[in-house]
Amino acid sequence: MSEPFARFTLGVSATLTWGEPQPSPELATLVSNARSHAWSPAELDWSRAVDPREPAAANAVLARVLEYPVQDDAALVGQVLFHTNLHLLSQTLHGEQGALLGAAALVAALPDLEAKTFAATQVNDEARHVEALGRYLSEVCGARYAPAPGLKTLFGQVFPSSRWELLLLAVQLMIEPLALAGFKWLRVSNSRDPLFADLLQRIYRDEARHVAFGLRLLKPVYADLDEATRREHQQFAIEVARQLSAAFAFDEVRKNLSLGPEWATWAACSRGATTLKRLLFSKIVGTLQKVGLYSATVQAAFEQLGVLGPFAQLVELDPEPASGIDVLPDALRSQREEVLAQALEQARERRAQKGQR
Repeated sequence: MSEPFARFTLGVSATLTWGEPQPSPELATLVSNARSHAWSPAELDWSRAVDPREPAAANAVLARVLEYPVQDDAALVGQVLFHTNLHLLSQTLHGEQGALLGAAALVAALPDLEAKTFAATQVNDEARHVEALGRYLSEVCGARYAPAPGLKTLFGQVFPSSRWELLLLAVQLMIEPLALAGFKWLRVSNSRDPLFADLLQRIYRDEARHVAFGLRLLKPVYADLDEATRREHQQFAIEVARQLSAAFAFDEVRKNLSLGPEWATWAACSRGATTLKRLLFSKIVGTLQKVGLYSATVQAAFEQLGVLGPFAQLVELDPEPASGIDVLPDALRSQREEVLAQALEQARERRAQKGQR
């Protein structure tokens, strides 16, 4: 990385609650689930990792879905897919570091004890995510991208806020939902790696719980908000979305691989690149709708960012999803059988080759 660390100013004030806490069955359930589903990166079987650079049967299918400008060069397609996922996973790691700091700030700032207790469990969750994702990038991928400028700008805007509601909005209802959607894509595009599947499944369950916590706290806040403050929060959400969109842009990958101008055109205006961006933002739209913050103004801003489309629909977020991230995005659902059949055939060929040696 170009920088060993970054400094941010935290604007929230710490609060202490002396009285008896008001019981909340929903928060109590979330805290109980956080404790019972705690895990350690050491529990994962790191020996099962599959090199993400190895050619995969899914590559050609994904290249068609994303409408890459070059599809007949298997080596180039594999390299672009690897670096696209590497960039997404790297920014997710950096986002998790921001969520770790944000959760710690929420422990200090939230006004009631039960909410602080859940935020404390989230601090532990985010620390595990940072450790596990960092290890995967270092040991399995062997590389990582530096934090995107948009992500650093975002943290510089969010953390100085003196209002815990805005901090909660950014971390729980925008950064975390984007990570949830990103994990879906990463799971599909790296479907051969059992270690990666196990890792993402665990993180996904934690993140869904964090989103449920944000919804639980912010729904009543936005139900009673005056119109001027609501507009302020909507503008804040628009700016967070703008920086997130910039953070997960393809341009860093294009520059790093010295790709030709046709890739710049693809990144700027192709249906394939737009599909991926819409997928990443799909759950953000859902959470903003759920708390009543989504409006014509927010929708127009999101349309201008190019993040609205088939994936941008109200998504029911289960705090403890049974099926986890094995649910494929709609654009890839029709390709599932083809991907699985090709992967199975490739595995058979590898076993046959090993048997001949």
